[in-house]
Amino acid sequence: MTRTYDFDLVILGGGCAGLSLASHLCLLPGDLRFAIVEPRTIYQEDRTWCGWRLEPHLFDDCCHHSWERWRVVNGPRIVEKASAAYPYQMIRSDKFYQKAVELIHSNPRANLKLGSSVESLQESETGVNLGLAGGESWSTPWVVDTRPVQQELRAPWLWQNFVGYEVQSNRIFDSEGGQTPTLMDFQDCGQDVAQFMYVIPCSENSWLLEWTRFSRVKGQLESIEKDLRGWIDGRLGSDYTILRREAGELPMAPAAGSSSQRVISAGTRGGCMRASTGYAFHAIQRWAKECAQAISGQGLAIGPQRDWLLETMDECFLRVLQRDPVGSGALFARLFSACPSQCLIRFLAGRPRWRDFAEVVWSLPWEPFLRASLAMTRARLAR
Repeated sequence: MTRTYDFDLVILGGGCAGLSLASHLCLLPGDLRFAIVEPRTIYQEDRTWCGWRLEPHLFDDCCHHSWERWRVVNGPRIVEKASAAYPYQMIRSDKFYQKAVELIHSNPRANLKLGSSVESLQESETGVNLGLAGGESWSTPWVVDTRPVQQELRAPWLWQNFVGYEVQSNRIFDSEGGQTPTLMDFQDCGQDVAQFMYVIPCSENSWLLEWTRFSRVKGQLESIEKDLRGWIDGRLGSDYTILRREAGELPMAPAAGSSSQRVISAGTRGGCMRASTGYAFHAIQRWAKECAQAISGQGLAIGPQRDWLLETMDECFLRVLQRDPVGSGALFARLFSACPSQCLIRFLAGRPRWRDFAEVVWSLPWEPFLRASLAMTRARLAR
């Protein structure tokens, strides 16, 4: 007897990961019926995704700007790097949302259910039954869950808390007109945490300015916003206009394992975000394409691929960062200075070759990483 489902796939969460997968499914042939459940009622420009473009992706036309040069600043030391092969991209969420929603609405097999959430989820050997807010019930053989996960972080994992403004001003930040992205400008604020400014040019007279703090504690956005305003006021005085605001709290930790067979974790929940960097957009694009092809060709939803060596190096790096957060600026400056650009980019983007691992290791100070490796080994043996 053939089992009848309401949908062949249900995607929980209509953020970057959920919409990326849905967009890829819309472009594939076949009669797959799928739905996306998203609590928000409208899409607004609420964030910016940046990262290195290693290969073409579906949302290349949503790129607002790309650069072949970028830099890291630690006090008086400025380290500038370049790569024509792997440009640093800026994807604005308004363009991304618009393209994804248009693709979904143009597909009669897709159902984007905004303003709703899942209140119950029951998995069986043959499928998943979902209870939606409002009393509606759905059945499906597969669920892809991209919703943010609520979790408590233990050492050595950290929270990456940030607040950013897009500001417009007639003043500039440096002699180049502020048109080179600054990925990290480390700040010494008398606190035992790693903090830096992220400065991304949006146009000739506007920038995305974000204050980022690595911390064991979540929910520091009020104090971070105060530091951000002080930094901006110190450089631009009152000569600026805030165009929009964005903020977030990202878990710098690997994805939790799941024993579920039919509910697949994806996005940040599934391990698309590098624990040591926070970069996720391009990894999400790779996963969304692979998952859509697997669903279309094999009828199986798949989660993001995880690399145990990268996750081990991330844990080691965060142990070093936690032991000496104030020294993080010197650590990053050394890494960016010593490691060849393309090796470093592939490593940070989560697509390293074996030579890239070696270059990164040789670019870092051996003593603190040896101590961190020993501590990590002891902790794993204890577990």
